Amino acid sequence: MNRQKMIIAATVALAIGLAWVMSYWNGSAGFNVAAPVSGTKFSLNVEVTGWPALGGVALTAFGALLLLASAVTSIVDLATARRG
Repeated sequence: MNRQKMIIAATVALAIGLAWVMSYWNGSAGFNVAAPVSGTKFSLNVEVTGWPALGGVALTAFGALLLLASAVTSIVDLATARRG
């Protein structure tokens, strides 16, 4: 599989996995800004159950690994390319 196809497949897998998880989650999110930056707070309480939890996390992990593999492949191709 060439680099372009790997990057497209990784992007699609990441997008579908994250969309699947985000479309079924229950929870809350909060963001508070304070005058000293150390008082700024972000909280995220998320719960996903069933197939979306299993499949979404698996697709997201697969997409991340595929993206990492395509990055390594690109770096190796650049390093071993013949000049001239």
